[in-house]
Amino acid sequence: MWLDISESIKRLLDLETFSKKEVWEWSLVLSSKSIPHELSFKDSEWQIWVPLSLMGKALYEIEIYTQENQERITADKEPSFYGRFEPTFWIFLFLILFYKLSHSDLIRLKDKPLAWNQIGCVDVWEVCQGQWWRLVTGLTLHGSITHLLSNVVVGSVFVIMVCRNFGSGFGWFCVLLAGIIGNGLNCLVQPYEHSSIGSSTSIFGAVGLMAGARIFRESDQGLFKQVLPFMAGLGLLALLGTGGKNTDLGAHIFGFLSGLVVGFLVRGFPITFSEQWLYLNRIFGLLALGIILFSWSVAIF
Repeated sequence: MWLDISESIKRLLDLETFSKKEVWEWSLVLSSKSIPHELSFKDSEWQIWVPLSLMGKALYEIEIYTQENQERITADKEPSFYGRFEPTFWIFLFLILFYKLSHSDLIRLKDKPLAWNQIGCVDVWEVCQGQWWRLVTGLTLHGSITHLLSNVVVGSVFVIMVCRNFGSGFGWFCVLLAGIIGNGLNCLVQPYEHSSIGSSTSIFGAVGLMAGARIFRESDQGLFKQVLPFMAGLGLLALLGTGGKNTDLGAHIFGFLSGLVVGFLVRGFPITFSEQWLYLNRIFGLLALGIILFSWSVAIF
C-alpha cells in the first residue's frame, strides 16, 4: 500500500506549498536512502508517494535534509564577521585631519589660537582636580605626525580585528572605553606633573579586548589554550608598547589590562547579524562619538 506524504511534509515543515525544485531535491534524498517513491502532479499540486511501511523513514529523511540545508543557507548568508572596514577607515582619517586642525591656528578663542594639547592632554594633576574629560580628549591628540601615523598603522590592524568580531560601533565603543579606563588607571600611579597624549592607550586596549574575548572562548579547551591569548597579548605589548624615548609604558600596560577586562565582560553579549543587533551596534557607535564630542565641548567651553 502506497500513500501520498505531501500533506504530511507540509505539516512537518510548516509549509503552505512547495516548488518543483524542492520536490526533486526530496526525491534525490529518498533515492540516496534507497526509499522507493513516485512523483505525480495533480490539481496544481505535487504528490510524493511512498510505501506505507516506509512513510516514517521518508518523512524523517526529508526533515533532516531540510534542516541541514537551511543551516547551510543561513551560514552562507551570515558573514563570519560582523563589522565592516569602512567605519574604522573614516575614524582614522578623521584623526589625521584632527591632527592638522589641532596644529593650526584655524580655530581661535578670545583672539588667541586654541591650545588643543594644553586643554586636552591627560594631565594627571588636572584629572585629579576633576577634569575627567581629559581622559577622553587625550586619546585624540598626537604630538607629531610620526606619533600619529605609528598609532594609525598599528591601531588599524587591531581595531579592525575588534570591529570585525564585535561590530564596528560596539567595537569602537569598547576600544574607547578601554582607553578611558586605561588613562584613568595610569593617572592613579603617575606623579602629578605627568601628562600624555595619544591613542595608543586605546590601541593596546584593542589588543587586550581580543585577548580577553579569546580567553573566554577557549575556557573549555584546557589551561594552555586559555592562557595562550593572554600570553600573545603580552608578547604584542612587549614588542610594540615598550620602545621609544617618549613611550608612556604605564598607559600602554593599563590600556591592555583595561581591554582585557572589557573583553572578558562583554564576552556574553548577543553579537549576531540580526537586525536588532545591527541597530544596537549603531547606537553604541553614536554613543562613542557623542562621548568624544561632549568631552571636547566641555574642554573648550
